[in-house]
Amino acid sequence: MPGPIKKILKWLVAIVGTLLLLFVVLFLFKDAFLKKIAEARIERETGLAATIGRLDSDLLTGSVRFRDIKLFNAPEFGGSVFAHIPELYLRLDSAAAASGPIRLREARVTISELNVIKNAAGRTNILELHKRVSEKHKSDGSDNNSREFAGIGELRVTLGTLRYRDMQQPANNHEFDVAVKDEVVTTIKNKKDFETWATMLLIRIVIQQALLKAQTTAPLRL
Repeated sequence: MPGPIKKILKWLVAIVGTLLLLFVVLFLFKDAFLKKIAEARIERETGLAATIGRLDSDLLTGSVRFRDIKLFNAPEFGGSVFAHIPELYLRLDSAAAASGPIRLREARVTISELNVIKNAAGRTNILELHKRVSEKHKSDGSDNNSREFAGIGELRVTLGTLRYRDMQQPANNHEFDVAVKDEVVTTIKNKKDFETWATMLLIRIVIQQALLKAQTTAPLRL
């Protein structure tokens, strides 16, 4: 698999982690129970328009389930769907939250599709998103003021189709199935553990795609 595809997968992992923590924050605040306000919060944090098909919460179990989440590309990338998340389920460790750190007893995330676009100006949507979120965190001090992440008891991840569209050179367009289905992880105790697991997952995907010879066109240039 060429370097640019590896780079895209690396940013995919980063974005998944960012979105997961964002939804945890949404759950911790009262406005998370109002779907429209939650959508507005996502747009404010990421700069991307978002829709949530359904939001169900259970105060007794400390859980929330988001269904049919769609994030849309900025106009400069056509305004089409950036990511489709059929389900995101979070169950908070209430005891840990009461003492400060954020810990999830259980989390499930399914990303059925991710559409990476390089526009006519040479900018790539996923890289621009990562840059925008990073700059916002620095400007509002959220990196320094955010609560400690104390891990996830059990994380289940399903990743579907990744599409790459190059508006400068359509011949570079590519699509492949990431083929991560119901991956179960029980070793995430902190942010570093999450990054280690994500890196190993990335390496596995790269090896898998190389073995399947999914990439047959000329190397992409981002």
